[in-house]
Amino acid sequence: MAQQQGTPYAVQEPPLLRIGSLPRHRVSQQFGPPGGPLLVGLRQFWGERKSQRLGAHFRSHDNALAEAAYTRMDGRLFRAINARQAWANTRAIPKTLHRRAPRRPLRAIDLASGDGAASAVLAAHLAPGSTVIGLEYAAALVSLASARAQVPGRRTVFHHTSILEPWLNEAAEVLHPGQVDWVNCSGALAHHFTPPQLATIAAECARVLRPGGWAVVDARCPHGRDAVGQAFLGAGLQLRGHERSCILDRYPQLCFQAGA
Repeated sequence: MAQQQGTPYAVQEPPLLRIGSLPRHRVSQQFGPPGGPLLVGLRQFWGERKSQRLGAHFRSHDNALAEAAYTRMDGRLFRAINARQAWANTRAIPKTLHRRAPRRPLRAIDLASGDGAASAVLAAHLAPGSTVIGLEYAAALVSLASARAQVPGRRTVFHHTSILEPWLNEAAEVLHPGQVDWVNCSGALAHHFTPPQLATIAAECARVLRPGGWAVVDARCPHGRDAVGQAFLGAGLQLRGHERSCILDRYPQLCFQAGA
């Protein structure tokens, strides 16, 4: 009997996350910095003054100097100098996920994860059962994140490592190609890395992302014309748009997608 010919079934893509104003507000209240913009600004000012007195040059474009500065910080000082970024993360991260991330459990990487605040925001907005792996060079911040950045129904894991090295999975083993659904980096790539270092990070990102996976990274230009954008475009990722925490945010989050 001849085999009946027909139109093959279309592969149905999973539905995408839709993140409204109420969950954004709830996660912001739970994991964002306390107080409104004025208090956040005052905390940032205090932190920057104190870091200057300590000689901690955390704004350096030299990655080694920036790493040394963050390594010297305790949790209180880091939260102060990161207050403005933490406020922005609670607004930008859900915007990048909205109608891009699949509504199913994902494995995500948070680069330069600091005290885990951005990792927690990311995890809270992902579907239940998701895992977020934070990679951070400063050991004290890794310990702080492991203790504080826990999200019910999601798994958060933090490793003491450089993001210039091969990236690690939950068990601190090197990830195999195509094992990651989402990569996030908030407030690090546009500030602390040279073009060759950015190329290394972008190549590792392209290696670990599954086909169709996303990389969302901070940059200085929304159109991919700065060093960050050029590095990720050069690694073969496709620029699909950008998001900002607010209209005054100078550093857009570029949204790159791995090819199918």
